[in-house]
Amino acid sequence: MSLSEQLCKFVERRFKYLNDIWYFEHVETTLGEIFDSKDLSGDLSADKEVDTFTYFSMTLDDEHVYPFIVQDDKQIIAMGYIEEEELKLIYLTDGKSIFIDELHLLDTNKESVQNETVG
Repeated sequence: MSLSEQLCKFVERRFKYLNDIWYFEHVETTLGEIFDSKDLSGDLSADKEVDTFTYFSMTLDDEHVYPFIVQDDKQIIAMGYIEEEELKLIYLTDGKSIFIDELHLLDTNKESVQNETVG
């Protein structure tokens, strides 16, 4: 199962939804558009351009819940979900240091994340 599938399945379990069909949107943006600059550390700067993959389903769209993955140069640097307008991070790294690691929630580890790309 891919990392994006694991993330979407986690959100389904978290919000007690049955299997759903997931779609995604890819957007190139800056970290400053995703995070408050005060939340960025290490080599993560607000003007750093990244690829974002935001997942949505028709069921959870009504609940305003959106899993997401952020990549920088084909390396996953952030994963989590947005609930309403609140960002819930499961994983955050600048490529050198890991700042948030809750990957056990997805039954995966940092090695799996480092070896996978999205898109």
